[in-house]
Amino acid sequence: MMKTKSKSAEADPLLAPIAAAFADDPDVALGRLFSSTGLNVGGKIFAMIVKGSLVVKLPAAAVDAIVAAGEGARFDPGHG
Repeated sequence: MMKTKSKSAEADPLLAPIAAAFADDPDVALGRLFSSTGLNVGGKIFAMIVKGSLVVKLPAAAVDAIVAAGEGARFDPGHG
């Protein structure tokens, strides 16, 4: 069963389908990450909700293809 760090993370309907897919993975934790609800493995974020949008960590080539197809955008954490 997935480790849960925050009850508020469980309540996020945008992340629920992805969290459900990893529910039986003991290495995946669900909780608050950078003021957002997200999933991580070993403390490394791989999916989170930021300002109502799903952000996922993908290989650079996959991101390039998604952006080129107009199906997504690069994540800007706002660090400058």
